[in-house]
Amino acid sequence: GYWQFNEGYGSKATDRSRNRHMTLASENSWFVNAGTNYVASLDGNTAILASTGVYTKSDESYLIETWFRADTENNGKATILSIPNAVDIALGESGNVEVTSEKVTTNAYNANLKDGQWHHMALNVTKSTGGGATLYIDGVARRQFSSKSIPNLTDGVIILGGRYWGDGDELKYEQFLKGNIDEVRVWKGRYTSDIINNNMRTRVENDAEGLAAYYPMESRALDSY
Repeated sequence: GYWQFNEGYGSKATDRSRNRHMTLASENSWFVNAGTNYVASLDGNTAILASTGVYTKSDESYLIETWFRADTENNGKATILSIPNAVDIALGESGNVEVTSEKVTTNAYNANLKDGQWHHMALNVTKSTGGGATLYIDGVARRQFSSKSIPNLTDGVIILGGRYWGDGDELKYEQFLKGNIDEVRVWKGRYTSDIINNNMRTRVENDAEGLAAYYPMESRALDSY
């Protein structure tokens, strides 16, 4: 047999010679020696405001994705990523994934992700006839929405690890995440599940086609990107 152990994820090591694949004890058994790598650290009391400068029209599709890790000590709701007072993707009380849009909250994935492990989140919004919005967790489509229920990008801002929410003069920052955020990307265009899966574990070039904003968290300041 020939096992390269270069997958870096999942619970299977592929046998390249005889298809006698090896089942690992856990999906978290991997150690990837990728050199120096930095992430954004969140203490549960603050959030990161990223001025992306990205705006979309009513007929423009887009994709927002990020890696996140939520500490087990998170109490209450904790936002992964949000668009101010428009869309909130958060971990609920029990660690499930909830999406709030137009003041309606939907349980999108009923699993506890306050587990101290890294997970990938992608919101793929297709604005066209018959289009829709799909939330992916770890490369798997978990919930679909009407594209009309997910607004355009109009503020040029996304918030990482918290949200800016409320009515009128009651807007405030809340639902802070304790954990980490990494590899935040905003794309313009239509993307398939295959593209999302192929790119999620790969660094992309700053000038990649369709890439409108990119925060790999390798610099101290967001305005370095």
